[in-house]
Amino acid sequence: MTQFTAYEDTSQPASQPASQPEYDITFIVPVYNTAEYLSQCLNSIIAQNVRKEIIAVDDGSTDTSGQILAEFAASYPFIRILTQQNQGVSAARNAGLRAAKGRYVQFVDSDDYLLAGCAYQTYIQHMQEHGVAMLKAPAVWEQSEIVPAPVLEDTSKAFVEIYKEKQGRSQQLEIAGSEKFVEALAKERFLVELWAYIFDIEYLRRQQLHFDETLTHGEDLYFVVQALTAAPCKIMESSEIVYYYRYRQNSAMNKANDAGAVAGFIKTKNAMLRYILHADLTPQMRINTLILGFCCLNNITGKYFTLDPNAKQSLNDHFTLDLYGLFEFFNALCAQKRGTAAPSWAPLRQVFRQTF
Repeated sequence: MTQFTAYEDTSQPASQPASQPEYDITFIVPVYNTAEYLSQCLNSIIAQNVRKEIIAVDDGSTDTSGQILAEFAASYPFIRILTQQNQGVSAARNAGLRAAKGRYVQFVDSDDYLLAGCAYQTYIQHMQEHGVAMLKAPAVWEQSEIVPAPVLEDTSKAFVEIYKEKQGRSQQLEIAGSEKFVEALAKERFLVELWAYIFDIEYLRRQQLHFDETLTHGEDLYFVVQALTAAPCKIMESSEIVYYYRYRQNSAMNKANDAGAVAGFIKTKNAMLRYILHADLTPQMRINTLILGFCCLNNITGKYFTLDPNAKQSLNDHFTLDLYGLFEFFNALCAQKRGTAAPSWAPLRQVFRQTF
């Protein structure tokens, strides 16, 4: 039986929906030309023992993804297919959110999959009982073969004992207020991992949270940071690995020599700063939100150094003194919070020196 540890906090519980939802959880699966992986993804969700619906949003696929979806929907009444012209992953996720009939929601990319036998019923039970707005669980990252550990003390300890020391013990759940959880995230190397969260759908709707369809890169970062900080709430963390994130070199996110990706992350950086400027945050929460939001600066550096010289030159107008100041500020925040500087910063400083 999964252990449960709760910590007292002053946050308000998530409000209960006015009527009983049809499902405990809605899995939203945006689909675009992932026929090779789609069956594995859907089967991994179908196998989870929880009262669920699956909303698959076909975002204008041109391969056989649509046919695969139709076959699954014909076999399982809890699978719904939404079809739209290609509008991007944010529009697909938003369409799923609008249609969702579950109490909770999880986003699953169609080339990834859930691990077998996850404790969804336990998660739903404890989230309801304790008014939890969202739950975070670990995920396997295919390209690095690592699993970033949980950030709260008891779940992190359980994770190490179960997966690294191979001790035969129960999984752990732990609750913290959002301010404490965001503080813990800021002290680590923050990874977005949208798909590793389960959200209370009423919390998302009450805070009017949706994906920004004008952002082409980092839209998941923007959404997660807003969800974590939009209002004081309870967040639960699990030690159980639930998700397998597949790295595809030819995916839209990972295309080589893509100067547009760098410009896209710079646009997301601007959206993040506008949010932090207008959000009602405590001083400490504002600092921690800056640290989480500024991880898009790491995306900028990571993408920039994969570009050829011509692509780099096309971005010269984006590399302003204001952007340089943000990198230095982020570097100082990381040094103060974590005791380490941002890892990719030194080579980029030389880029700014050459520009100015």
